[in-house]
Amino acid sequence: MEVTPREDDTTLGVYVTQDPAEVLAACQARDAAWHHAVPAAEYAEGVASTV
Repeated sequence: MEVTPREDDTTLGVYVTQDPAEVLAACQARDAAWHHAVPAAEYAEGVASTV
């Protein structure tokens, strides 16, 4: 599946594929992102509040 984001964080559309090479590339990108992910609460602790 390929998601096409816009600059304003809305989604233009989704493209579903069963091509093994495209699926593999998407899974590798997802796994790389999860490797660097932080829980939302932990992230929020490190961001100064503007409220």
